[in-house]
Amino acid sequence: MKGILLIFIGLLLPCLTTAADVATRDITGSVQNKSAPGQGINGLKITLHRYIDPKTAVVGSSLSDQHGSFSFPDISIDKQTVYYLTTTYKGTEYYSRFIDVQEKNAPPPELIVYETTDRDDDVHISVHHIFLELKDDLFQIREAMIVENKGNRVYIGSREIEPGRRETLKISLPKGAADLQHQQLMSPVFLKSGEGFVDTSSIKPGKKRIIFSYSVRPEGSRHDFIKNFYLQTDKIQFIFPGDQITAESDRLQLKGPSVNAGQQLSYLSGEAFQKGSRLVVRLHQTKTRHLFIWTISVLMLLLIATGMVLALKKKKYRPATAAVPREKLPAPPADVIDQRSAILEEIARLDDRYKCNDISTDFYNSARGRLLDKAKELTRQLHAGTLPEN
Repeated sequence: MKGILLIFIGLLLPCLTTAADVATRDITGSVQNKSAPGQGINGLKITLHRYIDPKTAVVGSSLSDQHGSFSFPDISIDKQTVYYLTTTYKGTEYYSRFIDVQEKNAPPPELIVYETTDRDDDVHISVHHIFLELKDDLFQIREAMIVENKGNRVYIGSREIEPGRRETLKISLPKGAADLQHQQLMSPVFLKSGEGFVDTSSIKPGKKRIIFSYSVRPEGSRHDFIKNFYLQTDKIQFIFPGDQITAESDRLQLKGPSVNAGQQLSYLSGEAFQKGSRLVVRLHQTKTRHLFIWTISVLMLLLIATGMVLALKKKKYRPATAAVPREKLPAPPADVIDQRSAILEEIARLDDRYKCNDISTDFYNSARGRLLDKAKELTRQLHAGTLPEN
């Protein structure tokens, strides 16, 4: 019996060894300096990270050789796990695309790095959208801009605003701006400045999106929206509700109204704004809106007065009775619209990364499905909160 058991173990061991070999593989790649093609970077520390939704962990680190090559041996293969690489070169952190170790024919991973520059000649704004809404007698404004570095070096800024931090992007805000919020998946570092804020994160070659919002209380039915631009800006669009506001500017042309989700939107558009340009948009709330607000206010006062009179009459002519508890209608959930907008923006960014082959199909489908489920749930809460049953 003992001999049969030994023979069985001997036959099983090669199978176990083969399974272990199949369950791991080496990750071998290289560092590519796009500012100096063909030149390897020796001794650069490369860190390998493991991502299992929603957690990340460091697997290990390796040093590049004189040719910029590196290797991580015996990395576990798992359907639920993807990997990515990071390094820091001349003060700027870099990330690789996601690595799916299950893809046998995938090209070797690359870490793209660049040399640095303190000149912003190649940095500009390709498009700058300004969305204005009128809500509760406040201008709710959201700005979305695409910052593009057309060069082959990382722009790190020229002016140090505090030890270790340089200004790379300065963004102005109009007078009276409040409640500033930035909405990005990976947020840069914002510091307050005299008339807006600055970004101190480096600007790598390529494009990055900056999105932020704030509110402004208008100075009356007429209000001047004034904004400065510190980088060359190729195109500006100012979008506003044309049925509530009229807008005009010496630098922008009216492109006409359009209907979006039942709301009439108009927009001004202009091109070729040089560094240091100043934009003034003259806003005027329509008389119809003021008449509507005045009418509603008068009606509300009449309703309140009528209610008080009726209450006094009931109290005077009717005997006191026990109060009947009234079931409260569900209140609309707070910030549901903002949460849903943020999730939809994350879905858009996820779509962009998938189109650029930054993430695998499995990871894309899984992450997008979860975000869509959250968006559907927030939509359900929104309708439940704003349209209660009678």
